[in-house]
Amino acid sequence: MLQVLRVTDFVLFGQVDIEFGNCLNVITGETGAGKSILLGAVELLLAGESSPRLIRVGANRAVVEGLFNLTAERCSELKAAGFLDMNQAVR
Repeated sequence: MLQVLRVTDFVLFGQVDIEFGNCLNVITGETGAGKSILLGAVELLLAGESSPRLIRVGANRAVVEGLFNLTAERCSELKAAGFLDMNQAVR
């Protein structure tokens, strides 16, 4: 489960840190508030397509980071599929 999303210099955001709870999480806001941009950041975090146009104007790079809480079974599945290097995983 995604616990924390940190987005830096991504599209219009300077820096955004979001902590998700264990239950239902809802992202709401007015039109133009950036909900779709946050979803784009999550998509990128999950191996979505990247592009230089995702970097905020005036920034050198964009960074999207996520902290996941994974069960041992899910870690094994991800490792077997080649998506997780257990040497780099934080426990």
